[in-house]
Amino acid sequence: MKHVKTKVFMALCAMAISMTTQAAQVNLTTVGLRAASGTYYSLFFNGSDGGPVSTATWDWSGGVLTMTSGFLYATQRVGATALLSDVVTGLIIDTNLGTTTATSYQCIEGAFGLGTGANSCANTSFGDDFVNNTTVSYDVGGDASCAIRNIGGDDSSGTPPVFRGLRSWAGGGVNGCGDNTGRGALDMITIIQDNTGFGGSLILANFNGTGAIPAACLVPGANPGDSLGCNRAHWLVFSSPIPVPAAVWLFGSALGVLGWTRRRSVTAT
Repeated sequence: MKHVKTKVFMALCAMAISMTTQAAQVNLTTVGLRAASGTYYSLFFNGSDGGPVSTATWDWSGGVLTMTSGFLYATQRVGATALLSDVVTGLIIDTNLGTTTATSYQCIEGAFGLGTGANSCANTSFGDDFVNNTTVSYDVGGDASCAIRNIGGDDSSGTPPVFRGLRSWAGGGVNGCGDNTGRGALDMITIIQDNTGFGGSLILANFNGTGAIPAACLVPGANPGDSLGCNRAHWLVFSSPIPVPAAVWLFGSALGVLGWTRRRSVTAT
């Protein structure tokens, strides 16, 4: 009987551990961004700015964030005017490998850039004719991280000469993706906080710089500026809707079975 109890307990413990390692559903609560000046922006993704309501659902497991369904439509505004919007489907952020992939990505130009004679997604100025002659093609060859910018007419590139894409690139025409110097919109590959096992928050972040991201960079409303290394910091914040891991029930079951087998053993004797 002792061996039976041990086997039952070990089996239930194994089931509990297995459940704790399974994917946990998380809910997106914030898409944060700091401009080169250090100014904080909260990107709208819930339709509150008049844009589409994001329908994405998410799982977090083993350091990998997976968009399990729907799409994310996050809009960055300047005042009340949309600067640009990032639209992505099938997003997977693997913090172990440091990679960001997706089924599709698109940068949608807003009204702010057009009103100033510029294209924010392409990072270009329209030139003397005040006409946008530049195009950016996304998902080239079925690769959501691949984008090609073709500067036309008298348009000119901004400084530095990068444009918006799914993830950041160093350039060099990788995989036939043109100059491929995209500035990543969703390459949040650093785990800042992970309390999902306790019903808390998950924060993934990255920024176009070096070293760790200071905690002050992630404080809404604060403006620490470039001196703290906050330039172009960007992050995602998720909440866990499961306050108590399901494994607790299994551990309780294990203890109950042990009590039952012990009582049965005493009765048998």
